[in-house]
Amino acid sequence: MKIRIENYYLDGHECESTLELPDEPTAAEIEEEGGDWWAEYVYNDTGCGHGAPENTPSGRTMPATYTATVTEADNPALIGQSYEWSG
Repeated sequence: MKIRIENYYLDGHECESTLELPDEPTAAEIEEEGGDWWAEYVYNDTGCGHGAPENTPSGRTMPATYTATVTEADNPALIGQSYEWSG
């Protein structure tokens, strides 16, 4: 299974990566209210370090939006499923 991760920072910086996971969730797990599956398996791979405190003039974390989208999966119902974090 492949997931595209798009990272958008407050200053306009953007970066993208692809996460490959060996196991697929069920459709119910990926659609679960609150995004538990996304938080457990995907969130730690968001960001590219651009907004980290040591990389910002203020020394604080820069607000960003992270969007993760399933791009490849054995189960076609998972393709296109996505989740977004902002903060």
